[in-house]
Amino acid sequence: MLYEALRFIIHFTSVITIVQSFLSSDRFCIILSSRLASNRSSVYGIPIQSVYQRFCGKNYTLHNREGWNLFHYLGGNGPWIEKSNARFGTYEMEGKPPEGCVVDQVHMLSRHAERYPTKNAGARHLALLSRLESYTLNGSLSFLNNGDWTYFTPPTFPSFENLTTTSPYAGTLSAFTLGTKLRTRYPHLLPSPSSTQPQDTPINFWSASTPRDIETALYFADGLFGRDWSGSGTSPNSTVLPTARLHIIPEHLSQGGNTLTPGRSCPNYITDEIRGRDKGYSKLAEWQAVFSKPIAERLSAENPGLTDPSAPASSSGFTPVEIYSMMEMCGFEILARGFDSDFELRPGSNFSSEFSSPWCGLFTRSEWEDFAYARDLLHFYRAGPGNQFSGVMGSLWLDAVSRLLVQDSKATKDGGGSGEIYASFAHDGDIVLVLAALGVFDEGDNEDGAGGEEQVLPTDHVKRERNWRTGDLVPMTGRIIIERLNCRTPHGWRYRDVRLWINDGWVGWVVDGRTAEEKKRLKRERRVYIPQMEVGRFRDTVKGMKEKFGRFGEVCGLPGGMEESIKFLHQ
Repeated sequence: MLYEALRFIIHFTSVITIVQSFLSSDRFCIILSSRLASNRSSVYGIPIQSVYQRFCGKNYTLHNREGWNLFHYLGGNGPWIEKSNARFGTYEMEGKPPEGCVVDQVHMLSRHAERYPTKNAGARHLALLSRLESYTLNGSLSFLNNGDWTYFTPPTFPSFENLTTTSPYAGTLSAFTLGTKLRTRYPHLLPSPSSTQPQDTPINFWSASTPRDIETALYFADGLFGRDWSGSGTSPNSTVLPTARLHIIPEHLSQGGNTLTPGRSCPNYITDEIRGRDKGYSKLAEWQAVFSKPIAERLSAENPGLTDPSAPASSSGFTPVEIYSMMEMCGFEILARGFDSDFELRPGSNFSSEFSSPWCGLFTRSEWEDFAYARDLLHFYRAGPGNQFSGVMGSLWLDAVSRLLVQDSKATKDGGGSGEIYASFAHDGDIVLVLAALGVFDEGDNEDGAGGEEQVLPTDHVKRERNWRTGDLVPMTGRIIIERLNCRTPHGWRYRDVRLWINDGWVGWVVDGRTAEEKKRLKRERRVYIPQMEVGRFRDTVKGMKEKFGRFGEVCGLPGGMEESIKFLHQ
C-alpha cells in the first residue's frame, strides 16, 4: 500500500511539474497575450489577465481598468485585432451556420500581415531620431539618451516594408495562423487525404505583386494547405503534387480593371490632387496641425533648448509630422519587439501599459484617440466613403465575387473539398475601397450637418460617434470574408444566403428597405442591417453599383481597349 501511495505521489508530482512547465512557457504566454490583444477578458469564466500575471511573470495591461485597448487606437499600425463591435457575433460565438445550412463558398480579401514601416514612414522616423541625437533630452524623451533605446530595425540596413519575423506579433506567424484558422473553420472546402480530386487541378489563390503581400500569401498557404502545397516536397525524392497555386497580379496601370489594386490603375484617381488619392493626405495634414500642437508644446517645455530649424523661432520644437511619427513608432515597435515589463509610462498617463516601446507611454489616452482619428481621416478620404472614386474601384472585387456566388458549387462524390475558397491578398487601401462600395460604415448622416450622399468627417475636432474606425477595419492581416450559405428548411425548401465578416466579426449588410419590415425599421432607425442576404439580392445590389458609381473605365479615364473588370478570379 505504501509503495502504491509513493508511486502515485511521484506520478502526480511529475504531472504537476509538466503542467507548470507548460504554463510558464513562451508558447502558453503567447496564446494568452493573443487572447488579451483580441479584447478577451476571460475564457470559460477564468480571468486571462490574472492567469497571465501569475504564470508569465508580467502584468499584461494592454487594457486599462475600463477595458480601454491601445491596439484599437493605432490606426492600422498595430497587431491584428478582432472587430470590436460586431453586430451579429464572432467566429467563436454566433458564427456557426444556421441549422440546415452549410458554408459552400468563401471569398476572402486580406491585407498583408504585420510589417515594418514603409520606406517613407521609416525615413521620417530616422530623420527625427537623427535630429534629436545632438541633444541631451529631458523628461519624457530622456530614454533616447546614451543609446539606451535603439530603433527596431537596423538603420543601416532597415527591413522597411517587410513582414516582421519576431515577437508574438510576427507577420509570418500571423499569416500562418490565418491559414490554420480557415482550415479549422472550412475543412469541408479543402481536399482531404482520401479525396479523388485530380492533383493536376490545384486550388488557385492570388496576391498583389508587392513582396509583403506575396510573403503573406505563402505563409497563409502553409497554414491552410500544409507545407507541401506547392508540390516542392520536403525532400529531394518527394513526389508530392501541388495542392494549390499562387497567382501574382501586377500592381500596374496596364492591368486596368483586372486587378487587386485598382488604386494603381485608375489614372484620374492618381492625378486628381483635389478629389483623388491626395485628398486623404490633405485632410490628414489639417488634423495633424490641430491635435499635435499641445503635445509638441508639452515636450518642448521639457526641453526648452530644442528647436526645429525649419520652423519659426516662436514655434515649438517639433513639427506636426514629427509628433505623428513618434506615435507611429509605438505600433511598429510593438510589432517588432512585442512587450515586456522593462518600460514605464510617463507620469500622468491615462492608462496602464508595459510595452517594450517607450513611445507608447509618451502619450495620454486622449492623445491616442486623436491619433486614431488622424488615421481615420487619412483612409476615409483617401480610399473610403469620403472619396468619390472609392465606390467604382471597390465594386470591381465585389462584382467578381457576386458572379461566382450565383454559380453552382463544385461537389466531389467522395465528400472531399470542392476548392470553393477564393483567397486574395493586397493592401489596406484596397480593402477600404470595398468597404466604401458596400456602404456598411458610411458617415452620410452625422452631427456636422452632412446628409444624403455626402460623406464627411470634420478635421478641426474628433467626431466621437462615428462609424469609420480604421483600426477596427484594416489592422495588419485585416480581412473581409464573404460566405455563401447553402440551406435547406425542414420542409425541403432550398435557399442560398451570403454573410459578411470583417476581422472575424459578423457585421451584416446595409439594406435599402426592399421588404415591408425593412421599410418599417428605416422609419425608426437611421441605418438598417440584416445578418444575411439572399444571393440573388446581393448580385442585384452589386450590379446596381455601376449605375450608382459609374463604369470603371469611364470614371478612371482608362485608355480604350483595357480591361474594366476582374477576369482572373476563378477555380
